[in-house]
Amino acid sequence: MWISNLAIRRPIVAIVAMLVLSLAGLVAMRSLETDEYPDVQAPMVTVTVPYPGATPEQVERELLRPLEERVRGVAGMKRLSGTAGDGYALLFAEFTFSKPVAEAVQEVRDAVGAVRGELPSESKEPVIERFGETDLPVLSIAIGGPGDPLTLGADARRIARALRTVSGVANVRVVGDAVAELSVRVRPEALKAAGLSLSALTQALEAQNVAVPIGRLERTEQESALRFQGRPAAVADFAALPLRADDGRLLRLGDVADVVVAPAEQRSAARVDGAPAVTLEIRKRRGPVRPRLPTRCASDWRRRRRRYRQIGPCASCRMRGGAPRTPSGMYKRR
Repeated sequence: MWISNLAIRRPIVAIVAMLVLSLAGLVAMRSLETDEYPDVQAPMVTVTVPYPGATPEQVERELLRPLEERVRGVAGMKRLSGTAGDGYALLFAEFTFSKPVAEAVQEVRDAVGAVRGELPSESKEPVIERFGETDLPVLSIAIGGPGDPLTLGADARRIARALRTVSGVANVRVVGDAVAELSVRVRPEALKAAGLSLSALTQALEAQNVAVPIGRLERTEQESALRFQGRPAAVADFAALPLRADDGRLLRLGDVADVVVAPAEQRSAARVDGAPAVTLEIRKRRGPVRPRLPTRCASDWRRRRRRYRQIGPCASCRMRGGAPRTPSGMYKRR
């Protein structure tokens, strides 16, 4: 009651107080840290164990079952699921929200360490990580179009490097991009006629494709590093590598094999409307990030578009928690 009486008797004081409070609220709102995708500490832990060369059945029998039996006994476990793939085992443990995440990770690590001696010696060290919302991409961009897959992959990697400079972006993962590699395709008939074995050819390539430091050169007021550069730089240089046959003849690599630049074997793939594509998965950094990060990524790309003359309107984009959309500023290769 006294507040209303004061406002009636002294209206100037009431008006000034309202203006001061409004101004303080505006200043506080502008300095308040907000996060469109907050880092929720979800009580989830993943265990990944690589097992090169093993079949899914072998992974399930030798890795997944022993791990599940041991990890299942951790206190606070809500759900436990596992996947046996070609050459790896993945265990996903979900705990109750009353379980601290750091404690859950440590107890899972202890459980895996207790059973580590029972796992095959060929398996790699288990990777134990906590799983959170920040591990999911906030924006996925599909880049597709006809043309050379190597050129498309190079365009995608250039786009990824540009998007990594946007404030709030932690990483941009490229999925399905083709990478060029130098391929030596041996001709069995020519190799047999030259009297060379495949192991001898492999040893010759390993011996001649090296680049190692050999020391340093000291002068009066200067010191220079010396490096033995024995690694060929071009396809023609590789084809000209000398080989010694069993009978003493001197051959060239090009006499028994074809040396070509070809796409490397892809370990990931992406498709848009049934056609091959490359996907960019944008992940935010941990901690508060200014809102509308996906939109700011699009705006940043619009500013950089002139550098990529072969890029046109995008195939598809997906924001976390939303339906596919095509915001302006996302592009695909023509």
